[in-house]
Amino acid sequence: MFDFQNDAYAALKKNIDNLFATVPSANFDEGAKQAVLAASAPYVDFLARAVGVPAKDVRLVLRELSLDHRLFSLLREKLEKLAEYSQKGVRTGEIRVHTTTLYVIVRLLQPKVIVETGVANGKSSAFILRALARNGRGELCSIDLPTPQETARDGDDGVLPTGQETGWLVPEFLRDRWVFRLGDARELLPQLKAKIGSIDIFFHDSLHTYEHMTFELEHAKEWVRKGGLVLCDDIQDNEAFTNASRGLRRDAFGTFGAFHVSGNDER
Repeated sequence: MFDFQNDAYAALKKNIDNLFATVPSANFDEGAKQAVLAASAPYVDFLARAVGVPAKDVRLVLRELSLDHRLFSLLREKLEKLAEYSQKGVRTGEIRVHTTTLYVIVRLLQPKVIVETGVANGKSSAFILRALARNGRGELCSIDLPTPQETARDGDDGVLPTGQETGWLVPEFLRDRWVFRLGDARELLPQLKAKIGSIDIFFHDSLHTYEHMTFELEHAKEWVRKGGLVLCDDIQDNEAFTNASRGLRRDAFGTFGAFHVSGNDER
């Protein structure tokens, strides 16, 4: 059976929750959290395998992020507001670990083009864009069909709070590398593929049904260049990630999976 490393993931989330209980603000959580992540050998090793670098390189990037005072100062009030929404019952998505995962992968792989499905509040987008800015290269193309709070059903994840726009967390200084399209990924992904050609990283975090995840992941396998990565959140919801990545070099940590594409021509 494919190993998602669920026990290690649960232990890491528990350590982060313990940290959250001892610090005064969501902003400080983000800076201090990287030390907790760096201390988790299973997490660091997962990233090292996914990117193909030594574990020490992963820890250097985690330290860099922990010291990113500009990013966290700009996110401070917004992160605290996001935490308030969560406390009031708005399901804002899993935000403890894998925004950092995205930052590390993008920072180390130095991609030219990333495609992301599912933006919602935009925390993951902000961390991807910050990594691109640090790299001094690259563009993020995002697609989202948001779930507004007033129409959300029980169990809906990544809900957009009433009065907020998609991606409201993303700081203005990071938006020059961001192309955002509002609409259904089934319609927009083929259009985007025809327009921009092969890409370096694809990240799925939109509708997590088996059918939709399979559509996106199979589409990504034909799109991502040889040696590029397909990333997927909420892989525990069904067998879509496991099936799409079968026979490929893959790894997972809790809710998040990555697999390498082996056959497409590079640009």
